[in-house]
Amino acid sequence: MLFNIFKNPKSNISSIEVIPTWYVIWGTLNNLTENVLWQDDQFAIISALATEQFALSPTKQFVVVGDVWLTNRVELLQTLGVEPSGFLENNCQLIAQLWEKFGSECLKFLVGMFGLVVWDRQQQVLWLGRDRIGSRTLYYTTTSAIRAIAPKMRALTPYRSTELDLVALRDYLCCAFVPGERTLWQQVKEVRPGTVVEMPSEKVYTYWELEEEITSGDQLFDQRVVDLSMQIPPEYKLSGVEEKAVLKQAVADILPQAIIHRPKSGMMVPVQMGFRKY
Repeated sequence: MLFNIFKNPKSNISSIEVIPTWYVIWGTLNNLTENVLWQDDQFAIISALATEQFALSPTKQFVVVGDVWLTNRVELLQTLGVEPSGFLENNCQLIAQLWEKFGSECLKFLVGMFGLVVWDRQQQVLWLGRDRIGSRTLYYTTTSAIRAIAPKMRALTPYRSTELDLVALRDYLCCAFVPGERTLWQQVKEVRPGTVVEMPSEKVYTYWELEEEITSGDQLFDQRVVDLSMQIPPEYKLSGVEEKAVLKQAVADILPQAIIHRPKSGMMVPVQMGFRKY
């Protein structure tokens, strides 16, 4: 077969397929009875949940729920001083033990894909974390006495309003995606990749950022310019339906208008070079 070169028969990494079937409720809980897997006074895990998606820390202080796939289990277990061959628990249990020892700092140690929720029963603090590149999604509602968190937005339907976020809708129509933490719904946010959200304070901490070394001497690609551009809000990058509005204004006196406003032409992809002719 053409793609046999990508197979590694010696690989011992587990399958990355995870079916997210859970959501959690946090806040003022009243008469939850249907599909409740675990519950205390302020936190409940709802819906069908696979065993590997739930764990309690050894002291029962932390509850961990999530879709987790890790590639560095051995290194993490060694960090805990645990013999890898003797640890048969799931990845959520591993994170629960790491969280008990290192707190939210343990997210920096994780290599893989995950969207997880950690409930600190003792401190009454909720943490929402997402992997570095956003391979797993995680959404949460932002209003009312009850907050809902889920890996799929449709699971939040009973807990959000039906009001659209018009700024997010504009961004989607212009760019085919919604940048930042906004979603198409006013009362729903997305946990950004490489960040962890603390509740009830709603503080957002960045535990990982993409670092790029700029080697070109061109001032346009100066690191300070790159850092500044990443901080520009989307509404300043779009002017109505015109993309890159700020950049176009900055080079208006340098480049001809025909170049600045010319339509996109795309580029050819050398697909034929990657296939054999029979």
